[in-house]
Amino acid sequence: MSWRSRTPDLEVLFLIVLPPEIDKVRANLSRLTLKLAECESGIAERQKQAHALALDGSTDDSELDKAEAATRAMQDRKATIATAKIEVTQQLELLEHDLAQHIDGKARRQTVIELEQMAADLEKAASEIDPILERIITITGDASAGQIWDAIGMHNFASASKTQIPDGIKLVVRAMKEHAVRVLDGRAAAVLLKSIPVRAPVPVSPPSEGIFTYTDPIHAPIYRAPLKDTGQ
Repeated sequence: MSWRSRTPDLEVLFLIVLPPEIDKVRANLSRLTLKLAECESGIAERQKQAHALALDGSTDDSELDKAEAATRAMQDRKATIATAKIEVTQQLELLEHDLAQHIDGKARRQTVIELEQMAADLEKAASEIDPILERIITITGDASAGQIWDAIGMHNFASASKTQIPDGIKLVVRAMKEHAVRVLDGRAAAVLLKSIPVRAPVPVSPPSEGIFTYTDPIHAPIYRAPLKDTGQ
């Protein structure tokens, strides 16, 4: 029985619908932010006009009333837009949270599929190696009986491997299944870490200069020594 979970159609629908919906909400939030800045600028301008009218004693009070009313209207507009911006911000946070959850869930399900495939490959490898070990045991057993003593070590190794490898593979497969459960319920990371490729050692070439070589042509060894720097 498979221990992966299936992706509901609703999950796929969310991954299609949510990104453009989030873009729309972000655009609306940017619009409200701009409108709020315009309101703040308008309030400052109207307060400045009302203050100038108050200082000017020659103006009628009705003009000051209008300026003050305009200021209050702009302040009310600012409060309305600020409230709307809070609501849109919360809406955006909720949508982004939902999208993150769906993306995380999709990654976890994919990881479980990878773990299931790894376990199946490992069990298949175990079934393939068993007959090979059986042949090695038979051949090295015959060789050992024929007093080819170097075959005893290989015979013992193959015999132990035939007993221990299946148990080890069962242990690893069980660990993979347990890890898959932890991935699905959030106790483990959503993706598997990848192994770092081992770099091949860089060959070091011997120095080609600064070496004094003496060779005796008649059956003599070759002597090499580094040249000393005389400073000349």
